[in-house]
Amino acid sequence: MMRGRWIAPVLWALLIETLTSWPNVPSASTGHGFDKVVHFGLYAVFAFLVVRAAQPAVPGWRVMGVVLVVLCVWAALDEWHQTWIPGRGAEVADWAADATGVVVGLLIRRLRSQRVMMGAA
Repeated sequence: MMRGRWIAPVLWALLIETLTSWPNVPSASTGHGFDKVVHFGLYAVFAFLVVRAAQPAVPGWRVMGVVLVVLCVWAALDEWHQTWIPGRGAEVADWAADATGVVVGLLIRRLRSQRVMMGAA
């Protein structure tokens, strides 16, 4: 079912937007930079889910490129959106962590799907 495979990425997008719309977020007590790890992880999973939904087999480079651009723009818009939320702000470093997560999520998906395809052969 084609629509069914988009449920996870849509739910993940809603999670990201809910988290980034939360005003006056308490600072992480685990130390400076932990928020970058969270940004990285959220967008790595997001990219993995989106490219898996877009192309369930081994994703082609064109599909991965489109997902990369779309999710990096999404992340930039999300950072801008946070400037309107009390106690939040936009940071280039957060966007960079998001974009790095997107790249890693895409690469993990590609490598994983290639390995599955090689095992099936």
